[in-house]
Amino acid sequence: MKNLITLLLIGLLGNFSLTAQNTIEGGISNESGESLTATTITLENEQDVRLTKTIQTDADGYFIVDDLADGQYRLVVEHATYKTISMDNFEFPRDTDQVLGLTMEPLENTDIIVVRNTPDKHNCLAKIFK
Repeated sequence: MKNLITLLLIGLLGNFSLTAQNTIEGGISNESGESLTATTITLENEQDVRLTKTIQTDADGYFIVDDLADGQYRLVVEHATYKTISMDNFEFPRDTDQVLGLTMEPLENTDIIVVRNTPDKHNCLAKIFK
């Protein structure tokens, strides 16, 4: 019985040591070098959707995603007023750290949504193009 427990513990500890410790971090800015807050970074694992992670940049435009599993990812960076950045086949081999500095380009035509109350008290949406 003692040998069985020892084998189980070795098996569990072995699995923990094989767990990926991949990290990606960096900063997002615009063409003027200003940090972009409220930017969403998504890492979509190509083999297992459950391993997908999504975070937002902090007040300094900085982000960090850790504990990523080994494998290939699709990196998507989105901001409401900037063009989306998408990179396929972004690979994390075992115990890899990646540092990114990304610059986003502004959208050419930004849609602005205006909410108005109509006489019958229902909200009416109007789309205005810049």
